[in-house]
Amino acid sequence: MSAQALRISDTASQSGASITLNTVTRSFGALRVLEGIDLTIEPGSFVAIVGQSGSGKSTLLRIIAGLDADYGGRVLIEKNHVPAVARIMYQEPRLLPWATVIGNVAVGLGPDVESKFALTRARRALDAVGLGDRAADWPAILSGGQKQRVALARTLVSKPDLLVLDEPLGALDALTRIGMQSLLEQVWREEGFTALLVTHDVTEALTLADRIVLIEEGRIALDIDVPFERPRRRGAVQFGALEEQLLSTLLKTSPRTEEYVI
Repeated sequence: MSAQALRISDTASQSGASITLNTVTRSFGALRVLEGIDLTIEPGSFVAIVGQSGSGKSTLLRIIAGLDADYGGRVLIEKNHVPAVARIMYQEPRLLPWATVIGNVAVGLGPDVESKFALTRARRALDAVGLGDRAADWPAILSGGQKQRVALARTLVSKPDLLVLDEPLGALDALTRIGMQSLLEQVWREEGFTALLVTHDVTEALTLADRIVLIEEGRIALDIDVPFERPRRRGAVQFGALEEQLLSTLLKTSPRTEEYVI
């Protein structure tokens, strides 16, 4: 797939949204889920948030995505000093069964889904994810990986400054998941948006992100850069050592002595 085919818009964004969180807290009744999160994310970066279930990472994601406004502290998401356009991609594709593939993608542009503009943009987005020839199909006949590619196209069609990814590949088989990881990386590099991924998969985080933030009991326990060139070599010694160190932190075990120093 060529770089030109991947481009949704006529000109790709120079950079995505910047994200600034100052002392962000979130409680559900007496339960404190986030404990004063301070976090800055640079425009156009790819950041992964990892942590055990119940650590607060999904709550943090919802706040950043604008789905939860009942928090304390300050959240600023902007591009060139104006509010940024953010979109979210979930683990489930959430396609409309009564709409065609191209109709599902055009939904991402709002109520004017049948305009020539919307359909042209939707077709470009489908081309970008390799499904241009499936535009007239119904979601029911697509595979799981194809449905997620349609969901990705739906988020991309509005040219987001920030793409929030909530375990989007968790339900896919291993080979399909690797292919989708490559597609996500390719589209991110071409379009220039900021990407924020929540995942339980440390390997996936290391493959896609240039920075990993580990959340533990509502706090940032670890914030590291991933120093590997792209494309990532999963079998490389340093990749495996850093993966083990992250897993040992998550699972509260001691890494081996040949751990990768960060």
